[in-house]
Amino acid sequence: STIRQREKAGHWPGKKLQRSPGGLAPSVQPFHDANRAGLSVSKPYAAIQQLGGKAGRGQKVNIPARGYMPGRKEGSDLELTPTARSVLLEMMTDFVEAGI
Repeated sequence: STIRQREKAGHWPGKKLQRSPGGLAPSVQPFHDANRAGLSVSKPYAAIQQLGGKAGRGQKVNIPARGYMPGRKEGSDLELTPTARSVLLEMMTDFVEAGI
């Protein structure tokens, strides 16, 4: 198993996979223009990691969602969690009030 392999190599307990230098967390990049702002992820497996779904040849393997971003699927959209929304609004308010 992965745990046994890491124990043998002296890397267990180790960093969570999504926090490793080559993992998902460092691949998240912000973007913005005059009308919107968002995040993009450069890893090809990012969506299946966040949302879960079928993968592999013939889509026979079910991968459970293991979200790494503070969002959840709402219909066809990805919405911020209440905590993330609150933190983001607080940061934006501070930014505007500072006159930056």
